[in-house]
Amino acid sequence: MKKRYIFTLLLVAICMTGGAEGRKDSRSIDFLGIPLEGPADSVASRLERQGFAAWGTSDDGLHFRGNYYGIRAKLFVGTDPQTGMVNSASVTLGPYSAKSNLERNLNYFLLRLQRDYGSFTLRNGAYYNIDANGIIKLSDAVSDTGTQEVKVFYYSTSTFYKDALSRGLKGHVMEVVTDNPVAEDPIEHYDREGRLVNKELTDRQYDDCGYLRRALMSEKDGGQSTLDYTYDTDDRLVKRTLTNEAAGIRYVNEYTYDDDENIVSQSQKVFDKSGQCVMTINLQNDFQEFDDNGNWTRNTLKLLYWDKDSGTQQNTAEQRRTISYWE
Repeated sequence: MKKRYIFTLLLVAICMTGGAEGRKDSRSIDFLGIPLEGPADSVASRLERQGFAAWGTSDDGLHFRGNYYGIRAKLFVGTDPQTGMVNSASVTLGPYSAKSNLERNLNYFLLRLQRDYGSFTLRNGAYYNIDANGIIKLSDAVSDTGTQEVKVFYYSTSTFYKDALSRGLKGHVMEVVTDNPVAEDPIEHYDREGRLVNKELTDRQYDDCGYLRRALMSEKDGGQSTLDYTYDTDDRLVKRTLTNEAAGIRYVNEYTYDDDENIVSQSQKVFDKSGQCVMTINLQNDFQEFDDNGNWTRNTLKLLYWDKDSGTQQNTAEQRRTISYWE
């Protein structure tokens, strides 16, 4: 497994940018401010800088010891066996010989977790916090030796690479098939780690939270265009700029969202080598149906098209799409 971690790290090392301590990802569950995503070696380095000491590895993760909200604890960081990427963390505290000590510490950790993550719901004797990024579970347990312990389990439901998420898709998307597509491919595939499968998109540069910042696009004539991506403070893609210097053309796509993170409108502008806008397309979505993950499956798309030669035209496209997900 160690070789797999190193290999995964080498694959993404040239794509990682940002400060030495990284940054917090608003689209990922975090452990004491550290996103539970990405290569195991990268997460391990951040944990060690925060004072956790590594004390072993196994086929499914890494073991640490350190302070958890000021109390000495054991920490296990789980990884996906197929990708080597971090996907969970499990904290063990104790043992507690007295039930009163166990209950006191349960209440203490519940208060600290609620402060950092919001409200928890009591179900079947355990406390849960569930959102779009993952699950946190606080419970008591009995160890193999019969002693009482406190357990805190974190499980990430988001992928490290955010290609699907940046297209307004929710969940662990594998494939999107769209009838009557406009400004998109009829079939899109995403790998287990969240990357768009597209051989024409090369030299991708991702930041330290898995957001695509720059890439090259192979053109049919053999040339290449440069793609630049801009995000807002909520890590939503708000601008995609394609520049083809050889042709002297620049394409700018801008996106707006509703409160549920759906892309409700998109504008596409084309600029010539003098910087003059020669074409504009405004796209407005009207969603009618969604699947269980909150992704639209039926949509009425309104288009307003303008170019400098033919003026303004309007059109409407009725769209349906089928989305499949990784297990």
